[in-house]
Amino acid sequence: MHIADALPNGAPPLKLRCQDKNHDLGDQTLNVSEEYKFKFKGGCGSLGAFLSECYWKVQEDGFYFGGRQDAQFEKRYSW
Repeated sequence: MHIADALPNGAPPLKLRCQDKNHDLGDQTLNVSEEYKFKFKGGCGSLGAFLSECYWKVQEDGFYFGGRQDAQFEKRYSW
């Protein structure tokens, strides 16, 4: 799993928490252009159960998902 802070320069740090029913990776803070990476067993849930890697980009207007780093990202959630 890759989560990238693609907010504009000058944006406040992005605060996030990654957890499921069995694991809690704790609070994370990303500055603009930083990325948080972690691994887990299984896929990306309903967003791609058979993908070996998942990429999220957080932009000013919402959250974007891509199956690969070089994939076209699709907006999944608005702020």
